[in-house]
Amino acid sequence: RLGEAALEELQAILTDPAHPLRQDYEQWLAGYVQRLRSDPALAARLQDYKAQLAGPPAVAEHVDGLLQPIPPAP
Repeated sequence: RLGEAALEELQAILTDPAHPLRQDYEQWLAGYVQRLRSDPALAARLQDYKAQLAGPPAVAEHVDGLLQPIPPAP
């Protein structure tokens, strides 16, 4: 039951752009991306983590793709 409730809540978040948790997450993510662009120390830490996690080149390419700039929300 707990799993079903969690999945239902996640589905509600994913399908409703006005869902408060989704808006909070999008606001947090936009702030984090802005920090990555303006805080060299944070960007360097992320690059260090990425290098540790990305052993094979295919993994590194995948992570690079995930870190591409996100277009602003409409």
